[in-house]
Amino acid sequence: MAQMKNQDPTAPMKSTDYMGQLATFSQVEQSVNMNSKLDALLTSSSLSQASNLIGHTVTSADGSVTGTVTSARVTKDGLIVHLDSGQDVPYESGLTVS
Repeated sequence: MAQMKNQDPTAPMKSTDYMGQLATFSQVEQSVNMNSKLDALLTSSSLSQASNLIGHTVTSADGSVTGTVTSARVTKDGLIVHLDSGQDVPYESGLTVS
């Protein structure tokens, strides 16, 4: 809009350039929408994993922490399970669930 207000009336913007810019803006908007939907899908997947872990015994990847999962939460860093011992363990590669 600002470009249209400030353009030189003796040399207006070509309609093909204008349509190209509109197409680019549309692609950017679609990418942003797709990213937000992917984020929602990942959060939903994490919540599904979390509900399946409650009541199971987990052991951390290094074997130093073991306990029964009492709750789980999804953070920006991923899924964190809370154990009956009061400790929090990140749900990551190497975590053993039994």
